[in-house]
Amino acid sequence: MAGDNAEKKNSTPKSKTIWTKVHPIHVHGLQFQVIESSINSQFTAGYETVRYGYVDEGWKDTVMMMPGERIKVLLRFEDFTGIYVYHCHNLEHEDAGMMRNDQVRS
Repeated sequence: MAGDNAEKKNSTPKSKTIWTKVHPIHVHGLQFQVIESSINSQFTAGYETVRYGYVDEGWKDTVMMMPGERIKVLLRFEDFTGIYVYHCHNLEHEDAGMMRNDQVRS
């Protein structure tokens, strides 16, 4: 979800990050739709225990991401160019800097 000028996390080439906790990811200033979702095979069993309680349809500003999940979102940038912020809505993660910027240009 990051743009070209967004703050980057510190990674090495070919590194991978798999979150092992549930993260409610929130985007400021607009709504989006989840258009694709996949789960890393090592987390499928855990996902199966809760998947029927999740609703990914419709426009939203927060999505619950399960451990090992990857999502593709459709963002609707209508009225504003500039920096949009997206972050984990777990307070301790916000405080620890689990936030990124997405630069939108006209």
